[in-house]
Amino acid sequence: MNGICAKKSWYMLEGLGFIIIGIVLLVLAGLFPHFAQFYYGLIFIIGGAILGIRSLATLNVPGDIFSVIAAIVLIVAGITLLVALPYTTASLLWFLSMTLWIIAVMFFIESLFRLLTNNWGFLFATSIVIAILGLILILQSVVVSAWTVSILTGIAFIVYGACQYSTGRTAKQKTTEAISNVG
Repeated sequence: MNGICAKKSWYMLEGLGFIIIGIVLLVLAGLFPHFAQFYYGLIFIIGGAILGIRSLATLNVPGDIFSVIAAIVLIVAGITLLVALPYTTASLLWFLSMTLWIIAVMFFIESLFRLLTNNWGFLFATSIVIAILGLILILQSVVVSAWTVSILTGIAFIVYGACQYSTGRTAKQKTTEAISNVG
């Protein structure tokens, strides 16, 4: 079974894509707060597509089925944001927080599947950071603006992008070799 090492370029490309998406979120939604729901919808669909393509290309890596589920969640959330009536600020915050928490849980479970390999730590830490950012969105719901939401969501995407890029850069051995070295 080929692991992350054999598919590391997919992880690096995905990481760069999410870093770019995170930067776009930091800039666009902050500059145009009235269109934030539209931008979040587009970004979630694009992010879900990037995650889905990488996940399908690397399905033989332990736990990557949870990345497929996370990609589906992002795409469905993006479509929902595009076609739904404009959300109130509070409902948009809850929707984004729930989406981030679901993604964090999927990444946490995926990291547990990689526990016996040398590439689980980045994803584990990322799942915790994304869950905390989702919690901050809810806790600050009384004083939050579209700009604050875009900062927190953008940070979540940049952290995940850095995680995936780092995973690709540091993949030095095949998953089977890493497992056999542990035992």
